[in-house]
Amino acid sequence: MTHNSAHRWSESPNSAVSRLVLGWVCVLVLAMGITATASAQTAAKVSVGGVTTDGSTLSALVTVTDASGQPVPGLRSDSFTVQVDGQPVSGASIDAGADTALALGMVLVMDISNTMSTPSIAGAKDAFTQLIGSLRPTDEATLVTISTLVTQVVKPTSDQAALIAGVNGVVAGGRTALYAAVVQSVGYAKAAPQPQKVIVLVTEGGGRVGDEFGGASGNISRTMALDAASTGGAPLYVVGIDKEADVVFLTALATNSGGQYISASNGSEVSQLYTRLSERLRLQYNLTVDLPEGLAAGSHTVSVTASGATGQGSFSTTVAVPAAAV
Repeated sequence: MTHNSAHRWSESPNSAVSRLVLGWVCVLVLAMGITATASAQTAAKVSVGGVTTDGSTLSALVTVTDASGQPVPGLRSDSFTVQVDGQPVSGASIDAGADTALALGMVLVMDISNTMSTPSIAGAKDAFTQLIGSLRPTDEATLVTISTLVTQVVKPTSDQAALIAGVNGVVAGGRTALYAAVVQSVGYAKAAPQPQKVIVLVTEGGGRVGDEFGGASGNISRTMALDAASTGGAPLYVVGIDKEADVVFLTALATNSGGQYISASNGSEVSQLYTRLSERLRLQYNLTVDLPEGLAAGSHTVSVTASGATGQGSFSTTVAVPAAAV
C-alpha cells in the first residue's frame, strides 16, 4: 500500500505516536492511586469492560462519565447498583483507580508487518523506548511483535536495557497476524503475576483489513480475538494509525476489554485524545461482586448503574453457580 505521511500527519509520526503512548504509561505509573474527591456531577455514561469470573465472583472495569464526557470521581460501593441478567446483586465492592504501590504487568504489542509505514514503526519504537524507561523496579513488561508470526521478542522482565534492545532490534516485514496477536497477548497478560495489567497495541492495520488479519492468524478468528479481549482482565489501549485501520474491530477490541481506541491521524488529534485518555485511566473503578446463587452456565449480561446512567457488559460461565444450601 502507498503511504503519504504528509497527508496523514501535521507533525512527525515518530513524535505523535511517541507522545501518545508515552503519555499513557506516565499516567498508568505516576497517576495511579490518586484519591478521588466527591463529585455532584450527573453521569451521562457508564462503560463496563474487562469482565471476568472466578467461580462465584465477577470482576469488571467501570468508567463513569458526566454529561460533558469528564470522569466522575468519588464514587463508593453504595454509589453502584449491579444486576446480572436483570436480577439485582448486592454486596458490590468498588476500588477507585489503582494503588501506586501495586506493580504493573505490561504487554507492549508492536505491529511490524508490511502494512506499517517506516515512520510509524520508527515512532512506535521511540515511544516504547521512552515508555520502558518510565517503568519502576517492581514493574515488568514483555515485548510482542505482529508479523506473519506473533513473536514474544522479550519475555516479562524489569530489565529496561533488555527491553529497549528488543525494541531497537525488530525488523519490519511480513503479513499482519493481528487476531492471533490479540489472543496471545491476552494470554501473556493473564500470566503476569502483577496485580495491575495493561496491554498497549500500536498498529496501522491497513491493507486487506479483515482478510489480511484472519489470513495470517491461522485458526484464530476475529470473534475469538474479541472474546479473548473481553474476558482477559487486562484493558487494551489501541493506537490505530492511518485511515485504513480496521476501526470497527480495533474499537471493539479496546471497548470490550475496558480500554480505549485512539485514532492517530495527526498531531492535534493525538494531543486531544491523550487528555481524555489520561482522565479515564485516573478514574477507572474496579468492580467485584458475587454472582447470583444458582446462575446457570452460559452467556450472561451484567448491568451497572451509577449516578443515573447504566452500562452493560457480557460474560459467560462454563458451570452453574452453586445454589444456597437449604
